[in-house]
Amino acid sequence: IDSLKSTGYKYYCKTCAVGFRKQKNYEEHMAGRKHQRVDSEQAEAWSNFVTNAPSWNTETNRTDASPLDVHTCWRYSELADFPHRSSCIDPSLTIDTLPPHLRARFWRYLTDSFGQHYPELPAIFHHVSLSTPRYLRVKELFEALEAFQIIGRAIATAEHGDDQGTIDTLYDLACGHGLLGALLAYRFPNKTVVCVD
Repeated sequence: IDSLKSTGYKYYCKTCAVGFRKQKNYEEHMAGRKHQRVDSEQAEAWSNFVTNAPSWNTETNRTDASPLDVHTCWRYSELADFPHRSSCIDPSLTIDTLPPHLRARFWRYLTDSFGQHYPELPAIFHHVSLSTPRYLRVKELFEALEAFQIIGRAIATAEHGDDQGTIDTLYDLACGHGLLGALLAYRFPNKTVVCVD
């Protein structure tokens, strides 16, 4: 009955976010391959989160009741969930000051956005958050990581385009903390990256 009130379905699979009116259909779904695959992916996501960012999943001193969701794919609309000042993410907000449920979502952002090519990134950011947390300002991380994706695609496209020219040197002007330059050097180890601030 609780399921019917909250979802509109008498039988509801929270794992797959799908509802059923008949118990038979629900049971078939629960025994099906799609449900088993999604269930396995969620278990793997939690295992990877605990392995890659063990201190980000701590419940110690937890004041919010939000569950740690590392299963749901990242959506850019979630940026609105991070603490803001007027129209942008609070510039002083660091990873270590985020509530655990937002650290979990940041991990999911890293995993979904970079996991295919750079699965080590969440563990690297976790390590930095333990050793020098004041340098991991959330707003700057999102900005640098998004710029990294855009610039990386632009370089790859330019080098594989019709003229197939090569780019030997990358310049990060007004580099600030230098994260973007470091990420570009990581992605393109055979190129010279010059950071100027």
